[in-house]
Amino acid sequence: MKQMLKFLLIFIPLVFSISCCFTNKYNNAKPLINKEKNIKKIIRPSVLHISRTTEIQVLNESETATISSILSLSVGTGSIINHNKNSTYILTAGHICSPLSLIEVNVRVSPEYLTNAKRSKSLYTVMNTYGDTYTAVILYFNTNFDTCILLTKKINIQEIKILDQEPEYGIRVFSISYAKGIWDKLFSPIYEGFFNGFLGGPNEKMASSFSLPTVGGCSGAPILDKNGFMVGMVHSYMNEFYHLTLGATVFQIKYSLDEAIIVYNKNQKELDTIISKINFP
Repeated sequence: MKQMLKFLLIFIPLVFSISCCFTNKYNNAKPLINKEKNIKKIIRPSVLHISRTTEIQVLNESETATISSILSLSVGTGSIINHNKNSTYILTAGHICSPLSLIEVNVRVSPEYLTNAKRSKSLYTVMNTYGDTYTAVILYFNTNFDTCILLTKKINIQEIKILDQEPEYGIRVFSISYAKGIWDKLFSPIYEGFFNGFLGGPNEKMASSFSLPTVGGCSGAPILDKNGFMVGMVHSYMNEFYHLTLGATVFQIKYSLDEAIIVYNKNQKELDTIISKINFP
């Protein structure tokens, strides 16, 4: 009894750490692969290591010359969720795409220079398990859902299908992600757990909850059911207990993809030009 009370006292004050509309085209989705095959092995190429490099420039007081230049690197995980004729849509966590915060700058720059800190555009590099590398640009991101869709040249790898409904409580799930940014060829860590339900209750469904080990670098990782359908995406975890993970819901993922497709269709000519000029590292 004492141990149970101690557990509750520790568990109740949750502190989470951020490390990432339904349409007819999702209906009647078929299983990604034959159940007799190794689902995780087939899914693996569709899960990507993502790195964002941002140069922070600190100017002198007159802002006429750069007196310091600092390179900021953040990493996460993403997954291929859609293709069009010329490009590929990659889902990841929104905070991987959000502008570099003053907190991040403050870690690397003396306080007296903080007001003069400027940053250039970030460069996003995605890499699959085979070592193939691509450069991507932000197509859409949603701060409320903590989702982001990156766009890159078309990658000839099958997309991960999104489940056409929210998952059932207690189903077993798995995730492939690059914890702490660790990457090596054909090295793709797999984590397993369960779906716990929704934060905010069944009505609001602010986020999905999973019993799934998560640390920094896992942000943006797809969460999948036994058939290989996406049922969530990692975006945060509990500081004191890394096995309690929060993620975007199926609805939020579908909504973000729909919005990204709308953005692309409205700006197709410009985006195709940008994508065509991207140089692969």
